[in-house]
Amino acid sequence: MKTTIKTSLAILLLLAISCTKESANKTSSPLVQEGTQQVLSFYIGQHHGGGVIFYIDSTGQHGLIADTGDLATAVTWYNGSFISTGATGTLIGTGKSNTRKILVAQGKPGSYAALKCSKSKRSGFTDWFLPSRDELNAMYLQKDLIGGFALNFYWSSSEGDGYSAWGRYFTNGYETSYFKNSTYYVRAIRAF
Repeated sequence: MKTTIKTSLAILLLLAISCTKESANKTSSPLVQEGTQQVLSFYIGQHHGGGVIFYIDSTGQHGLIADTGDLATAVTWYNGSFISTGATGTLIGTGKSNTRKILVAQGKPGSYAALKCSKSKRSGFTDWFLPSRDELNAMYLQKDLIGGFALNFYWSSSEGDGYSAWGRYFTNGYETSYFKNSTYYVRAIRAF
């Protein structure tokens, strides 16, 4: 009888310790159990990777992060020449390649929107880029969660033509293209 009671108490104690450890893991880690694997759990508005997550793809494991502050408040899209750069991607996922195309066409000396993003080292990360038109729209839709936006026009990396590029007003969401020599705001993003 004593052995049965001791064994029962030992089992209950082990179960209690196991449950306590499981509860502690659920609250202290962003890991979620999916079948036999643990994966990171992300959500819109989460501070992660040097900024705030504003877009998550269908896998739930990849998305886009906005910097928490503007890189510039009065910067041109171009580097002094009205040329076509080939940065015509507008969809989510095209901002990084647009930024690369702009840098190749416009050159690395200077002070323009895409270059400012690519040179950023904010929060210890060096892979920032200028958002595409749709990426900028996704950022606008989450502007209150991200925070720190001015009620002004922000550049995207999507070129309209040799003379203009797309952007969005963060006052009302209005999207339009402007001459590349106009000076507007820049907010960098990065992928995860």
